[in-house]
Amino acid sequence: SATSKMPMPSMTAVLSLLAAIRARRREQWLSPEQLRALRLSRLRAVAAAAARTPYWAAVFERAGVRSETIDEGPGFERLPILEKSPLQEQVDGMLAVPVTRLFAMYSSGSTGRPVAVYRSEREQAAVSALHARIWGADGRRPFDRQVSIGSGHPAAERGPVAMLRRSGLIPVMHRLSSFDPLSSQVAALCRIKPDTLNGYAVAIEQLAEAVIESGVRDIRPRLVYTGSMTTSERCRRLVQEAFGVRPLDVYATMETGPLAWECPESPGDYHLNDDVQLLEIVDDRGRRVPDGETGEVVITPLTALAHPLFRYRLGDLAARRTYRCRCGRGLALMGQVEGRVTEIIRTGDGRALNSALL
Repeated sequence: SATSKMPMPSMTAVLSLLAAIRARRREQWLSPEQLRALRLSRLRAVAAAAARTPYWAAVFERAGVRSETIDEGPGFERLPILEKSPLQEQVDGMLAVPVTRLFAMYSSGSTGRPVAVYRSEREQAAVSALHARIWGADGRRPFDRQVSIGSGHPAAERGPVAMLRRSGLIPVMHRLSSFDPLSSQVAALCRIKPDTLNGYAVAIEQLAEAVIESGVRDIRPRLVYTGSMTTSERCRRLVQEAFGVRPLDVYATMETGPLAWECPESPGDYHLNDDVQLLEIVDDRGRRVPDGETGEVVITPLTALAHPLFRYRLGDLAARRTYRCRCGRGLALMGQVEGRVTEIIRTGDGRALNSALL
């Protein structure tokens, strides 16, 4: 059988994936207090792994932080903001397990020089489980025909989901490049008839416009996801007209996987995955800003024990919500990503204006 031919590490990862999917489905309904206790346990586990590495041991010592007593309170802010450069230049000193037991995930480099993070198959399963949580909330089905429009780079070849696709146990993801001619993309959609469609927000917007202009009316995915950049109201309007559905936005990065996702029951509100991630909104000195105020997103993944990242700067601007979602999930909320730090203009009196919104 296909199962008997799976190498043991991959089978272990599949079992990890199934367990992680069950856990993420359950944990999203925990109360904020229960989620806080869960985060503390996971934060200390990541800190214990990090303390065994030369890079993080030195960072903890300079900050006066002990892995066994670390928490997400004010003392956590003593840890410096992590820039991209250590991931490019000092990654060997950041790994808690031998690199031979891991595989690399590379960013596209769209915001500069590419960076790499290293994961075990079990950790990749944890990232895939976050996607599964989002799909479950949105009603996506395991055997939906899927089309993804992105950079055209090859998909990850390691991890349980990749193995299941190769084995034919779940459908192949049809991948199109946003650099392909729009006529070719429309033709591919006509041929595949996807149930779900996802891609860069601007790529989905251009594709929707091309579908409208071509007069095609029989491409009707049940779900459309946008991501990788701010989703404009024009994009939402065109997707609704072209495909008959409102797009749902997912805030994700290569380094962390999904960070926040638009609640289908409360459009415009984005659930944080704050059972397995610690997402902060900070000012330009790395201090947390009050909920409701816009600041810069920094993230601490709590399942990344092999390559720990603490307070990693993403360069995006957003604000946490001050209220709970009406859907009943205990997961905290943020608003849509408002732009990038590089789009900020400082006025003479020190005010920050987002040039992307001007």
